[in-house]
Amino acid sequence: MNNNENCDACDACDASTGRGISYFEVKTATTSELNSIIEHDNLENNSKKQKNNPTAFSESESHGSHESQYGTHGLPITNGYTIIEATPATGILYEINGFLSGHVRMRGRGNGFYPFYYLEMLDHVFGTEEKTIEVCSGTARSYFTVDINPEHNPDLVADGQLLSAIQANSFNRWRCDPPYNVKTAKEMYGTELPSLGKLLTEGARVVKPGSLMFLLCSQNYQWCPSNCKRIGLVYISVIPNNETRILNIYVKKRPINMKMKKWLKFVEVCERN
Repeated sequence: MNNNENCDACDACDASTGRGISYFEVKTATTSELNSIIEHDNLENNSKKQKNNPTAFSESESHGSHESQYGTHGLPITNGYTIIEATPATGILYEINGFLSGHVRMRGRGNGFYPFYYLEMLDHVFGTEEKTIEVCSGTARSYFTVDINPEHNPDLVADGQLLSAIQANSFNRWRCDPPYNVKTAKEMYGTELPSLGKLLTEGARVVKPGSLMFLLCSQNYQWCPSNCKRIGLVYISVIPNNETRILNIYVKKRPINMKMKKWLKFVEVCERN
C-alpha cells in the first residue's frame, strides 16, 4: 500500500468525515435513553424544589435550554456524544465522531504489569481479539508475546522496533506497554529506551488493515504512521501514587481501490466548480 494515499473514504477513516463509524462496543444506554431518564429526574427534582421554594427557577430556566442536562449521577449528557462506562475500571469514556476520550482510575501493579483492570477495560469497550500481539510484554501472559528480555519467556525474543521474524498483516490487534523512561528501560528490560514511533511503525506493519493498536505510555503521542489514524486518547490515573499514563489508540487504515480514487477525484472537481 502507498502510505501517501488519501484514506478519507475508507472504513477506518470515516470518523473524520463525521459519519461516525465506531470501533467501540457500546454496552450502555443510548444518549436518547439517558436524556429521557435525566429529563424525568430533572422534572421530579424541580417539582420538589417548587414545593419547598415556589419562587425557585427550574434548572432549564436558570441555565438555558442549550446547557447540557445533569442526571442523578452528575454526568453531562450532550447530544452527539456517546457515554461508555470504563468497566471494570473507575471512570467514564466519551465517543464523538469516532474519537474516544476520557479519564479513568486504576490501581497500579509492580514489576511492569499492566494496571489492574486495564486489559479488562479494553475487552469491555472494544471486545476481545484472539489474534493479538503483545509487544514489550514483560511478564504478561496473553496471546502472542514479544519481549527483548529472554528471562521473561516471551513467545518471541525480539526488539519490538524490528519484528523481522513476523510477516506483514499477521495479527488483528497490537498492544504495547514500553518502558516509560531510560532508568526503567535499563533496570527492568536491560535495554535502551525504545522509540515510540518505531514501535508504532513496526506494529502497523504486522497487523492487518482495520486492526486496532493500543499504546500505553507516559505521553500524549499524537504522531502515527501515515497508514494509521489515531482514534482515541484516554488519561489514566494510577493509584495510589497518582501517576499519569496515557492510552493512545490507533487504527490501521484500509486501502481504497482505483475506482474509489476516481470517484473521490470526481467529487473534488465538482466541489471546486
